[in-house]
Amino acid sequence: LLPMRSIATSPALVEIGLGEAEARRRDPRCRVLRLPLSESAAAHVSGPPEGHVKLVVSAKGRILGAAILAAEAPAIAAPIALALGKGLGVHDLAAIQL
Repeated sequence: LLPMRSIATSPALVEIGLGEAEARRRDPRCRVLRLPLSESAAAHVSGPPEGHVKLVVSAKGRILGAAILAAEAPAIAAPIALALGKGLGVHDLAAIQL
């Protein structure tokens, strides 16, 4: 099963898959990608975007985990969880039209 944690905070926090520390323990070459929602065109549709997305990816770009801190974190987490569960890479996730 895919570990997913949702913490009732304001804004909401959702964690999926491996955290950064566990991913680095398993694969020291993994990378962390951060995206402030203010840089996401899709986030601007529903109002002023606040929050960020952190993806932990393998050296080859496969998604290992994510953390989303935003008011809409559960909705943002859904496609990331699907991509992680299917073993997709960060480039596959970027190609999804949300």
